[in-house]
Amino acid sequence: MENGLVSVIIPVYNMEEQLKQCMESVRGQTYRKIEIILVNDGSTDGTERVCWELEKEDGRIIVRNQKNKGAGLARNLGMEAARGEYVYFMDADDFLEKQAIEKLMKEIGTGNGYDLIAFSYKIRYSDGEEKIYSYAEREVSGEKIRKNYEQSMTMDAPMALQGMLCNKLFSMELINRYGICFPDLRRGEDEVFIMQYVDKIRRVKFLPDILYEYRQDRYQYLCKYSPEYYKSILEIRNYYLRIVYPWNPENPAILNQINAHTEYGMIRGIKALMTSKTRKNGLWKYRKIKEICKACHKLQLSPTENMGREYRWLREGKAFLLYLKFWKNVKGMEFKLWKK
Repeated sequence: MENGLVSVIIPVYNMEEQLKQCMESVRGQTYRKIEIILVNDGSTDGTERVCWELEKEDGRIIVRNQKNKGAGLARNLGMEAARGEYVYFMDADDFLEKQAIEKLMKEIGTGNGYDLIAFSYKIRYSDGEEKIYSYAEREVSGEKIRKNYEQSMTMDAPMALQGMLCNKLFSMELINRYGICFPDLRRGEDEVFIMQYVDKIRRVKFLPDILYEYRQDRYQYLCKYSPEYYKSILEIRNYYLRIVYPWNPENPAILNQINAHTEYGMIRGIKALMTSKTRKNGLWKYRKIKEICKACHKLQLSPTENMGREYRWLREGKAFLLYLKFWKNVKGMEFKLWKK
């Protein structure tokens, strides 16, 4: 039974080679009542041409163009064009199981008032390894989710919501009612969108079905990050403190998880800095690491349990040790990239 139109929004940037395979998985959905909105985010290869070709082949496809502004603002443009009652966001190099949307809409059709449906998925790495993130089937009130949000803030948490956008079906009515949108961030914009949305939900359904394949190059993904990535982490932290923390300020685990997220992001920022393709020399990168350490020190974060020594060095401002550690890691990564 088809309950309503689903808008599938896909931001696309330089995906000339990958887009058609992704689109095969979307166009082949057993649930036919969909529209597919491709937002070309200022691609510099042949992506725009591929988008227009696909639009000519399938009347359900709508193409929008914008200057390169990032995936978040591209999704906002897609939502402006969307006519669906529900919206699903997908990445242009990933794969959606054939019956995915049908299964999601079947849950909507139960009449249980779900504002959000989250489903299991797997990550397929470029070296062939796979990792599965799965849920036990359950339905949970929005209030319970918010009160215990430390159980939703990491990808392997029992009720994980943060960290992955493409394993969720959202209500356009809820999005439009509260003006929910993606912020102007180059990284982490999906995290902010999810927390804004969770702030308004009444009921969530978790599904054990693995319906999405997220594809990631184990050695190249950090190369896409800006050397200023850590600044996005600080902005995301402010969103967490403004939106998530007030849900239950008496639960210390939520603040602890926010702090752990910040530290993890800072370390990832250092990795991104060391693997970036900038022509700046080692001294410039070392000074940038000192800048990151200083920013972290200002936050006065309490030590996070079960974290490696690099997190202690981060809090203690030991920039040179961090530089040495990740310089060694980067040399190993460069060798693997060279072999490819």
